[in-house]
Amino acid sequence: MKRHGKIVGFYLPVRESDDAEVQAALMRLSRTVETALAQSDRDEEKLSLALDLSQPE
Repeated sequence: MKRHGKIVGFYLPVRESDDAEVQAALMRLSRTVETALAQSDRDEEKLSLALDLSQPE
């Protein structure tokens, strides 16, 4: 999604709103983020900024 020409989010469609599948995917994402934080010297804010595609490299 873009707003004023800048990326502000991503749309990820899911099949027929399978709540269990969505919850499982969110749990996997949460574990992945926790692992990335644990294995890096970044806190949540620094990791978020590192993954912000709207910022110049």
